[in-house]
Amino acid sequence: MSTGQTLLTIGALALLTLLALNAHRAIYFANASQMETRILVVATGEAENILQGIEKKWFDQLIANKVAENNGSIKEATKGIVPGDFTSPSGLGPDSGEYYPHFNDIDDYHGWSTTISNALLIEPLEVSVTVVYVDPDQPTQTSLVQTTAKRVDITVNAINMHHPLIISRVIYY
Repeated sequence: MSTGQTLLTIGALALLTLLALNAHRAIYFANASQMETRILVVATGEAENILQGIEKKWFDQLIANKVAENNGSIKEATKGIVPGDFTSPSGLGPDSGEYYPHFNDIDDYHGWSTTISNALLIEPLEVSVTVVYVDPDQPTQTSLVQTTAKRVDITVNAINMHHPLIISRVIYY
């Protein structure tokens, strides 16, 4: 074999190596993208399930208490309630003795977090919830006083997610 043929063979092997590396890189990124998509789909479903549970709760502890005092009559219980009567922004979170899954109002979920394992995922999901009062007309604006709107933010994170998933919902009184 001459020197020219040897150089051509080395060049061909180098080109083949580059092509193989690029193919492996493409497969790796496709798999990583597929995994992240699967995580996002499952995380979105889990966050929506939690939100559905939260939406079934009373808007505020005051309403839960008043309905209990009025034998379940919502109409009688909610007469005369104004936003200033609701739980203060600094008091959001579970009351003494309240714990998941026995929360009875929306803001009990403030500060709650959990780890969720799902059969579709190898890794667990880390979920945390925050609840804040917001301006009813501008729900992206947090309010420092009680209002008729609370925003629930559910943050879901996993090891293979590039950014946490945040799903928000505003619940009005």
